[in-house]
Amino acid sequence: MTGRLRRRGPRRACGAPLLALAALGAAGCQAPVGDEPPATRSAQPLAHEAVLLRGWIGEQAADLEPVLPTAAAPSLQDGGAGPFRLSGFDDAGRLLFELRFGEEALASVPGRPGHHFMLVAAVGAGGASALATLELDAAQGRTAVQQARWPAETLQAALAEVQPSADGQGSWRVRWDAGRFALLQLRDPASGAILALDRDGEVSVAAEGAALEVALSDGVRSAAALVELPTP
Repeated sequence: MTGRLRRRGPRRACGAPLLALAALGAAGCQAPVGDEPPATRSAQPLAHEAVLLRGWIGEQAADLEPVLPTAAAPSLQDGGAGPFRLSGFDDAGRLLFELRFGEEALASVPGRPGHHFMLVAAVGAGGASALATLELDAAQGRTAVQQARWPAETLQAALAEVQPSADGQGSWRVRWDAGRFALLQLRDPASGAILALDRDGEVSVAAEGAALEVALSDGVRSAAALVELPTP
């Protein structure tokens, strides 16, 4: 797991994979031009029943990174063995999953603190937007707890407002509210490649298909939709 999120200056858009997702796809980045607002296009909600869970464990502390929806198969079974425990709960406090894992699930990342993990957990028919609380118990007093900032309805409404617009150079510019949501992911639905992961609120990617899969996370709760791209 290598790479890092690249920040950009004014009027420059760029998306690059975060550390734990660098192996899942390559990012595209081009400078956008023009400021015409995008036309609203069809956004089909995607009912992902699994989530990608990332974080790190150090000698004195542990922490979690924003959760994303995924179509990947679960990497561990509930109730497994290991000193570390990662648990997810819905809005009513009901347990959605509990994963136990050990040192074998951790990997070092040059220039980053601690050892990192990347796991996939099934969340059931409620989908990724049902996850409301995430708790990490890394033993020896190292814990981390994250809670969803917004209800599922707010997340879905914000996701519907994320509309790609052509930048005039063969790429698509996507803007979103980075002040309310922690992470945006753009994926090619045909190849499955991750085109961008962005924290800054604006990113530009090259996409050859007729649609983009857009995923939005508030840190814990997340959702995805298939957004149609206009014909050039």
